[in-house]
Amino acid sequence: MTSARLHPARLGTVAAVVLALAAAAIGVPGATRPAAAKTVKGCAAPRSAVIMQVPATYRKNVALTFDDGPSAFTPMILEVLQREGIKATFFVTGKAVKAHPELAKAIVADGHVIGNHSYSHPQDVAGSVPRIAFTRMSRAAQESQLDRTNAEIRRATGRLPCFFRGPGGSHQGATTRTVAANRGMSVVHWTQSSGDWAKGAKTESKAKQRDIIRRATTPLRAHALVLFHDGKASAEPERRVSSNRINTVRALPSVIKFYKARGYVFTDPAGRRLARG
Repeated sequence: MTSARLHPARLGTVAAVVLALAAAAIGVPGATRPAAAKTVKGCAAPRSAVIMQVPATYRKNVALTFDDGPSAFTPMILEVLQREGIKATFFVTGKAVKAHPELAKAIVADGHVIGNHSYSHPQDVAGSVPRIAFTRMSRAAQESQLDRTNAEIRRATGRLPCFFRGPGGSHQGATTRTVAANRGMSVVHWTQSSGDWAKGAKTESKAKQRDIIRRATTPLRAHALVLFHDGKASAEPERRVSSNRINTVRALPSVIKFYKARGYVFTDPAGRRLARG
């Protein structure tokens, strides 16, 4: 049996590789190691996969989530939730929090969960700055969007968020999941959209409210994650995406009563029960 022999010129390379691996294993400063997901105080460890439905921590549970705020409609949403004794999750943009820090503070003060929804809500639509789907942005640009928003949330509330949701649901990419996890956030999608973004109106509409209720409750799922909006962050024209959320406000009590009547537990997107108000 012959033994393998290394050329003298390759010994240095092999030794360097061995030393680098050993250094990484024992944590020598400067060693190249993959970044570990960060854990934020008060948050569960971030999940590696996108949360597509509320985890089955209860036989039946539901997470109500609101995107694009805070806005002038946020206090109305908070009032409904307080009256119904329900807590929810608000995915806010950095720009909106900067403009309305008192509303972000009110969300947290009322016992609700606050999440990161990017800073400027970039989308591939005319008028968006920048105009690009979130997952197609460079890693550095995604990091900036999340970091700027986290800074505004922390400045307004003293807390850091546990969850991230990309603009328009653009958050499925591996880079986005890694960027969020490195900041202690799980990425959250939804099981069903209420479609309220398209149901704005200058005046209240019973028909549009019924449609919001229908979309938020069907198909009936045991572990529902429902998408609403309490503001408008999209650059799309008003005729396509209205900033008026009065129909959301009016439809919300019926949605809550629907899930209450069927014995659902109201949780955050990670399946943790939220204290009743």
